[in-house]
Amino acid sequence: TSRVDPAKAALATELATALGDPNIGKYNVANPNRAQYNKDYWFMNHAILSITPTDKITIDLDYTWSEKSGALANNGLDQKRYNVDATGAEVFNKDTLFWGLNNKRDIKTTYKAYGIFAKFKINEAWGVNVRAEYIDDKHNNGALTTFNPFMGPNAYISEYKKATDGAIADAFVAALSADPNLGALGITKAQVLEAMSDDYKNYSGTRNAGQYKTFTVTPVWNFTENLLIKLDMRRDWATGKQFVDQKGEKQDHQYGVTLGVVAKF
Repeated sequence: TSRVDPAKAALATELATALGDPNIGKYNVANPNRAQYNKDYWFMNHAILSITPTDKITIDLDYTWSEKSGALANNGLDQKRYNVDATGAEVFNKDTLFWGLNNKRDIKTTYKAYGIFAKFKINEAWGVNVRAEYIDDKHNNGALTTFNPFMGPNAYISEYKKATDGAIADAFVAALSADPNLGALGITKAQVLEAMSDDYKNYSGTRNAGQYKTFTVTPVWNFTENLLIKLDMRRDWATGKQFVDQKGEKQDHQYGVTLGVVAKF
């Protein structure tokens, strides 16, 4: 793993500087310790409170809390949160040790999930299920819609559109750079393009705010004693535009309909 003891790594760095031997500085960084249960772990707590106010209504309140620590927490995290140099490598020395700055070993990420699952029995033939879920993953910074290949920048933009948008962005950057107040901000062409169109935005990985909600209504029809038919009608929405519509455009929501048939033999 990438778990490194910051005290040993800082000592190795300072000794390498004092003795003029760069190999000493690689002592604990090139050969990090193995994972340990009290530093590298994934803990999860899941609780369900079930309420049955009548014989026709059942309500389940669902809560999940999870914490990842150490090496398990690094995936999906913005590397700029660590003590890194220009190349992205972690820095260990007396200053980072003295000020207690974080390194990968100390990083912890958490996520929470809330759910309400309700079943309403209308009669012997009909019923309705309702489900609402909220996944709060903003402290993990990971993409929640992992199977969407279109979260990144659009790779299918025509050359004409790219050239036109690029020229407009260049003009904006030149104007902003010449402005005495805005020039110091150092706004880039890529930032201008992202502001112009979702085609240039990347909603994957650490760029996703990590909050996701779903709401589902499911009519249930007990057609016969051995055959059950149900229809899931669902809406998903998120903080970032993680979804894609029928035209391939990025969206912050999506709708779904699923017909299910359950047969008992």
